[in-house]
Amino acid sequence: MAESRIASVEGFQFSFHTQDPETPIRKVQDRWVKQDWACQVEYEGEWCLFTIHEFNDGVFEPSAVQGVFSDFAGAAAVEVTTRWLQRRLDEKDRAKRRQRDIFLGALAVVAALALAAISLR
Repeated sequence: MAESRIASVEGFQFSFHTQDPETPIRKVQDRWVKQDWACQVEYEGEWCLFTIHEFNDGVFEPSAVQGVFSDFAGAAAVEVTTRWLQRRLDEKDRAKRRQRDIFLGALAVVAALALAAISLR
């Protein structure tokens, strides 16, 4: 059975499970990745993957940012918060793009009607 850890972030609990590290094994300065911790969460029909790298000297690195943490909980909080913010920014960008497309479409229709009205005079 795979080892697991539970991290609580903003009142939500996330269960991270061990995974084999990427091959070839990644080395950062004098550290090498011992194992990865992953948590997969479904939210509104889409899946989010949170990954934390554990190094051989016992420090942890969230995959979303560069930097190491001495405790698992800190790394998990940074990983979940950063990925969640990236997701929210992507959603807002999509909404703005959709609003812009609707506005430009409506503007094109109004311009076409104005040109038609002017040409019929």
